[in-house]
Amino acid sequence: MDECFYNGAFRSVKWHIAYYWDIKKAVTDRRLELKKRSGTAERRSEGFISNPTEKEAEINLSKLPCVYLSLGKVEKPEEWLEAIDYVMDRLGREDRKLIHASFWGHNNWRAAVTELNMDKMTYYKRRDHLIAVFAIHCAERGLIHI
Repeated sequence: MDECFYNGAFRSVKWHIAYYWDIKKAVTDRRLELKKRSGTAERRSEGFISNPTEKEAEINLSKLPCVYLSLGKVEKPEEWLEAIDYVMDRLGREDRKLIHASFWGHNNWRAAVTELNMDKMTYYKRRDHLIAVFAIHCAERGLIHI
């Protein structure tokens, strides 16, 4: 695998998968915060203008440019979530299980290979292949550059 790919795109994809649930929570929290604000009337020189339904629809239809985690800023969070969901929905049961064990099960590689009943070499080859599949899809969406 190309060294540049491994250090850049590969790392970015792994990071976004690992923090998928944190990103999802941050997006939900930000959406709720925006929804609470959308009901307040805006003061204009002509008086009060308020159309909460229109504002809420506008907020719900537009993508969030970023969210903040304790680890920092996440650009295009909803696009990342959609990309991860898209690939996960198309993976086979065993591959989904590998992603869960690797990134969301908080397992180290020893626990993951035990849970998946495979040797270390097979585990890393399959995991790296799956990350490449995620990376290709993310590149198609313009989230990373390969």
